Amino acid sequence: MDPKSSLPPLMGELERVEKAVGFRIKYAKSKIVNITLPKVNQTYLEQGFPFMWALQGVTYLGLQILPMLEYTIDSNYVKLLQGAREDLIPWKKYLLSWLGRLAAVKMSQLPKLLYVMQTLPLQPLPSVIAKLRLTDDFIWGGKKVRITGKYVYLGLRTWAD
Repeated sequence: MDPKSSLPPLMGELERVEKAVGFRIKYAKSKIVNITLPKVNQTYLEQGFPFMWALQGVTYLGLQILPMLEYTIDSNYVKLLQGAREDLIPWKKYLLSWLGRLAAVKMSQLPKLLYVMQTLPLQPLPSVIAKLRLTDDFIWGGKKVRITGKYVYLGLRTWAD
């Protein structure tokens, strides 16, 4: 969809919402991230509409939305996986069964991972999926893995393929 033709009706709808709700929208604080527009079109839109253009991207609900989608995936998933190992450290001091360790991962890691995956409906890179295995050492208690990753990560194969 062409922003030159879609932004004027959007502005009209926003004005109708302002009148209906009784609140004023601060357009100068609203940010736009240019993902696919050529520089010429962006310059035209910057002059014609009061939005602020975020050249470096924006942070929305704790996630970084960057102009390059590859960097958006990297910045959000890598940050998540870096904190994953540190989040499991407090659980190591408890003597947990195998199912207890699985439950600990399920409680501490799964909600964070699902939040990022559902908020950013972008397919994670294969390198990110490979890093998801960092919980293996914790789940198996530092012992030899008894179930191969082929079966444990069966649901993730659809993302990787």
